[in-house]
Amino acid sequence: MRVRRYIGLGLALFLAGCGSVQVAATPVRETSAVAVAVAASCAGLSPAQQFAAARRVFVGVMLPGPTAQAGVLGSPARMRVEQYLKGRGPRIVRVETALKIESWDEEPVEEHADGTKISQSVARLGGGDEISSATSRLLLFYRPDGTSSFAGGMRVVATLDGRPGAFVLSGGGTYDGTTAAQRMTIVDASGSGELAGIRGSARSDSTHADYPNMPLVLEYDLG
Repeated sequence: MRVRRYIGLGLALFLAGCGSVQVAATPVRETSAVAVAVAASCAGLSPAQQFAAARRVFVGVMLPGPTAQAGVLGSPARMRVEQYLKGRGPRIVRVETALKIESWDEEPVEEHADGTKISQSVARLGGGDEISSATSRLLLFYRPDGTSSFAGGMRVVATLDGRPGAFVLSGGGTYDGTTAAQRMTIVDASGSGELAGIRGSARSDSTHADYPNMPLVLEYDLG
């Protein structure tokens, strides 16, 4: 899949199903933010024909990703759907925030003569506008040099797109002495309240300079 970007104000109309995913050829509803791009398979079609041939039509915003030459995003291109004009599909939303570490309780489970140890931790975190709070539970393996690997889960209480609820993230990460890098996915069927059915992933890369905050990037789809 290749998506051409000719986006003036950050919004564009996308058609999926006319040979490829593409930005629509003409503005819709007099929206000046929608601009022109037509893939070769649809080059001979009028805007109305393109709309009729597409399985899905939506207004969206391109999300950051690897770029190729001439502003062409390579597959998989990522975008946030603002509104479906035809058909239905996933809606990926990206939230960048920081959770404040309000408490961190850690205790050793095993300690060994070679300097390695296993610990377990419980951290309670406060959030901001979208994420109100979170509780993280980790199992950590420490090496003699202080670096570590860890795995666990985090229950997140949030209001996303005005929909309150909660969900659970599961995953793991590493600490290399400078950066704690964590990658997580939303556990299937863990969404509750108005976030039931949520899918997605999250990542965090934090350093000592970030403390007491933990940067978090959440990408989710409410279906």
